[in-house]
Amino acid sequence: MGSTAFPTKRWRCTSNSNEGYVKETNKLTEKITGFIADGNVDQEEMPAYSELTRRLGFEFNGMVLHEYYFDNLKRGGGTGDPDRTARFAKAAESSFGSYEIWKQTLSASGRCVASAGDLLSESGERTTIKPLDHAS
Repeated sequence: MGSTAFPTKRWRCTSNSNEGYVKETNKLTEKITGFIADGNVDQEEMPAYSELTRRLGFEFNGMVLHEYYFDNLKRGGGTGDPDRTARFAKAAESSFGSYEIWKQTLSASGRCVASAGDLLSESGERTTIKPLDHAS
């Protein structure tokens, strides 16, 4: 990939992130399968089983969202902006004030990688995340 539209460094980071979700999903699925192999989760096993299934939801969702993301990067992927009467456009307008503000916010968040409470820009500079001032 690595074009001006999607720099190689960001592509590697995004691809590595997805690879981590896939590995964790597979590892958690294997562990959960071990718990239910006998068709029963014992009372002593329940806390660990519950934690694994909770984590599986997070990892699986991350994997699926990356798949949607990658599908939309393909030529012809995504369909552009929705019709202004579409439910999604109305929801974005309701939450962000306008669809355009939602789109700018999403684009801005996609240009950075969250890392331990900081933002790591494409250039590699680290910037502390500051709370948004919703009053203005």
